[in-house]
Formats: sequence, C-alpha cells, structure tokens
Amino acid sequence: MNDLIKRPPKKPDVPGEIQAQWQRILNLMARISGVPAGAIMKADPPQIEVLLSSGTAGNPFRGGERLTLNPGLYCEKVISSRAPLLIADALKDPEWEHSP
Repeated sequence: MNDLIKRPPKKPDVPGEIQAQWQRILNLMARISGVPAGAIMKADPPQIEVLLSSGTAGNPFRGGERLTLNPGLYCEKVISSRAPLLIADALKDPEWEHSP
C-alpha cells in the first residue's frame, strides 16, 4: 500500500438522497465549467472508486468504476498532499500528460 495513503476506518455509505443532490451539483459544475468530466471519488486504499460521475458528453468515468491508487492519478496527488490541485492543461504538462 502507498505509504502516503493510510487505510481509514470504514465509513458509512452516503445515503441515496444525498448522492442525488451531489449528482445535480456535479452535473451543474461540469456544465458551467465547460469540462468534459466531473467526478466525486471515494478513496478505499489501495483503490479509488468513482462514486459519482457527471452526465457530460465525453466523460470517460462511470460510477462504480474502481482504479488502483498510484502517483499518476490526480486524486492520489490531492489525497497525499492534502492540497488543491489546479492543472491548466494536463496534455501540455509533462508531469500529467500521461495520467489516466
């Protein structure tokens, strides 16, 4: 397991009505921002799960999808640094150009 990410205690599931509210906010945020993908991720080391995904065209993420945490993931960087992450154009940034 990644030394930067410790396994937290099991947290309760997010109730469906709250997930529905988050989904509306996520869809609105993605639309207003003009981004193709918005997601709310749930850390479950050594994996991360797409808890919710925006309903925007071109979004490669699907709810329930699980990925192995690794330093190439934006979410892992945010979790390990505990700081906001802003990347203007990942395709032009050598650190992020190959990130999934």
